Amino acid sequence: MKDNAYTALFMPCFGIRFILIFLSVFYWTTNHSQLIHDNVELHNGTYDATIPIGEELVDKWGFILFFWHMILWLPSIIFIPPLNLPLTMVDTAFTVFIAKAIHYQIGYTPQKLKACHDPVGLELRRPPGTNESFFAAAGRLNETVASPTQMCVEFVKEMQIGIACW
Repeated sequence: MKDNAYTALFMPCFGIRFILIFLSVFYWTTNHSQLIHDNVELHNGTYDATIPIGEELVDKWGFILFFWHMILWLPSIIFIPPLNLPLTMVDTAFTVFIAKAIHYQIGYTPQKLKACHDPVGLELRRPPGTNESFFAAAGRLNETVASPTQMCVEFVKEMQIGIACW
């Protein structure tokens, strides 16, 4: 009876890991890194150099975290505290790497979705000597999203998912 209560007490670890699988899928599958990589205009130095770095980190660590949570979803029932301490240490290390990616994203992404709907605010982020902001160029070069506002919203949502998860 005591073992069942102990296991039920730590069952949320299983649920949290399950939720993190879905959140890491959304974080990883935005494909912003691929869009930037495929279009030289977005990574040739015209726009902020931290954009390709930040999106590369998001792509890399989103992929790793998805598989990490997927692999550990079922074992998280077996490894209840204190047996899960090594897993917790690895989770903490991953949190540091995601924090680094988010640090880059904060430099080029608005913090709130409301800022994406302000055309003047988007134009203020335009580098000197260019005709359009990064989000306008990315929206124009992306086959599925044509609007700078929609592109900005995608970047903000990606960053917010990263902040919420880790």
